[in-house]
Amino acid sequence: NSFTLAASGNISGTVSFDGGTNVATFTPDSALAKATTYSATLSTAITDLSGNALATDYNWSFTTTGGGAWGTAELLEDDESWNVASAQIAVDSNGHAMAVWGQFDLSIPGENITASYFDGSNWGGTQLLETNGGSALNLQVAMDGSGHAVAVWNQNDGGSQNNIWANHFDGSNWGTAKLLETNNVSTAEYPHVAMDGSGNAM
Repeated sequence: NSFTLAASGNISGTVSFDGGTNVATFTPDSALAKATTYSATLSTAITDLSGNALATDYNWSFTTTGGGAWGTAELLEDDESWNVASAQIAVDSNGHAMAVWGQFDLSIPGENITASYFDGSNWGGTQLLETNGGSALNLQVAMDGSGHAVAVWNQNDGGSQNNIWANHFDGSNWGTAKLLETNNVSTAEYPHVAMDGSGNAM
């Protein structure tokens, strides 16, 4: 607990000490992110063999190398019979990503919202975020620091009005689309979403 390493949050790991060389080594539980600045702190809980503590915390920082290289483009969906549009993407602090887009599908009328998740190494399969029937447009997506995501869009109610809908990704699966407002007197369009590092969204 006297040695901490942090970027957007504390990095978990273990500290070992070699008494022969007087070298303390911090080993993170997982690889550090590329091209990221980390801050390290040695606290005043550290003492010498006589019990004398550091007078003040000792801090320094460093930036990891890597990143900046494009990979090979991957096809996220292969429905060649229908168009896709309005793709949006959000990325968390660990390099995970969520891509969402509108897709016209013959089996479900109107434009639908589809998503695919990148786990830091590979893109997963596609998932339909809503099955509400009306055409869904103007989607937006946001992610927190733990790979959770929220997508919002406006969707036609089958008549002359649009409503605002949202769905939440818990890090593994999307939930059920939820209606955020029920004002049927006037139409609601062009939603935006923001999400903090703890998963709170607006």
